[in-house]
Amino acid sequence: MSERDGIELFRDTAKRWRCEVQSYLGLHFALGLGTIALSTYLAATGTTNIYARWALAFLASALTFLAPKITAERYKDAYHILSIMIGRYDHDLTYTYDHVAAAADRGHEIIKGVSSKGRRGLGDCCDSLIRGCVSGLQPKSKSYPPLWWSRFLPASTIPTTALIF
Repeated sequence: MSERDGIELFRDTAKRWRCEVQSYLGLHFALGLGTIALSTYLAATGTTNIYARWALAFLASALTFLAPKITAERYKDAYHILSIMIGRYDHDLTYTYDHVAAAADRGHEIIKGVSSKGRRGLGDCCDSLIRGCVSGLQPKSKSYPPLWWSRFLPASTIPTTALIF
């Protein structure tokens, strides 16, 4: 396989990741809008239909359990990293196949949620937030959720540089 054939495989991977972003966002909006519509219907009619209540519970739990928006964000980040590196490879002779392959590897790590360079799983986020607050440093990744637990601590114990509301 030539280097150009390898780059074409990476282009196909980037296209597939972009399609995954659209699919997961579609699932997120379908489940979310279905939950909103069904809960509005149940509240407005005051029905005691057990099937409608079970359907609402299923939609809400599927939206929460599957977390399609988080998965879509991971695929989006991986897609952007790979597509940017492919663009650099196409227009700058200093970038090689190895750079594109490294970007694809990093994208796979982001999708799995194990990379320290990209978006992480929720457990890793919370651990990093706690370490960042203890050391007084602001977390560097944009993927961290707000410090919801900081409301329960006295203001003097939270370094102001660590707050990212």
